[in-house]
Amino acid sequence: MSDDELKALDLLAQAWNVYEALPVLHHADKGEFLRAIHAAQNIILAREGLRTTGVIRPQANLPMETEAERRVWQYALRGGA
Repeated sequence: MSDDELKALDLLAQAWNVYEALPVLHHADKGEFLRAIHAAQNIILAREGLRTTGVIRPQANLPMETEAERRVWQYALRGGA
């Protein structure tokens, strides 16, 4: 995983911790927020699988944003070698 993906996962965990400390206003809110966090985590975690399988590759017209992202894609496109 890229450094930015790991950072995003950490920020989601931090968001959960902050939200959990808030006073309850509606009985369903906590579960809904948790499901949203899990959905976002699943999207981030799926990125590694997409790169590894080669199903999704970076589009030629979209620049890589960071050197770490370029290294992750290069690794995946080489077949993990």
